[in-house]
Amino acid sequence: MDAGIIGLGLIGSSLGLALRRTGLFERVVGYDLNERTGRQALGFGCVDAVVPSIGEAARCGRVFVAVPPSAVRPCLEAIEAARTPETLASDCVSVKGTVADWVAARPDRARWLLGGHPMAGNEGQGPEAADEELFRGATWVLVPFGDEAPVGEFDRIVRTIGARPVLLAAEDHDRAVAVTSHLPHILASCLVHASADLGEAFVSAGSWRDLTRVAGANPPLWQQILLANRRRILAAIDDLLTSLSEVRAALEANDAEAVRAFLEEARQLKLRQGGTD
Repeated sequence: MDAGIIGLGLIGSSLGLALRRTGLFERVVGYDLNERTGRQALGFGCVDAVVPSIGEAARCGRVFVAVPPSAVRPCLEAIEAARTPETLASDCVSVKGTVADWVAARPDRARWLLGGHPMAGNEGQGPEAADEELFRGATWVLVPFGDEAPVGEFDRIVRTIGARPVLLAAEDHDRAVAVTSHLPHILASCLVHASADLGEAFVSAGSWRDLTRVAGANPPLWQQILLANRRRILAAIDDLLTSLSEVRAALEANDAEAVRAFLEEARQLKLRQGGTD
């Protein structure tokens, strides 16, 4: 059985490397709208072959869709038109509502399409930034759209490449990543903007590096992600503004106890989430 990967950016190319390493499939073939990207993925060994159309990739036994949010629906339509009865597919898009709505229009789609989101990445772009260890130890969210979803098959594949599968409903996923992924990306960009006027006075340490790392990621891709999940992100921003207002008021009042309580509450929450003391 072959695996097909549609979209050979960072995630798709890294997945290709990981799948080839495992030997689960006879071949890993890829397709990308940008022919140069396809050639690069082939040259870096991310895939065994590049195919000329989504339809050809869709005829593989297992298909992964690693395209930007704006491209996912047309891609799924093309897969549906060309897939074989044995084809099972999973997307890697970081906002699941769009895919869930597409499946809901024809519930039989839930039998062959499983939502997915690998919670991994780096600041690079394209096949040249691909890393076959990118998913090792990372959470990989699986989102079933119906009772007959092919959860077991993709759970097996995800575990084989070293990731940790977690089952979530589409709405729960999108609400969670609005806080844990999308809002941090906005904050990283805000912090970088805030430093623009420091000039020669700019100094930083590890906390700055860690907090702003994702500000260097792909802007066109993140534009699509943020807009696709805007309703939930707006709610997360409102919650953040409430917290900022509270700590601002404490600082303005020079209220040492309120500042300490704010920080201590956050520390305790972090510990319960698995942080270190």
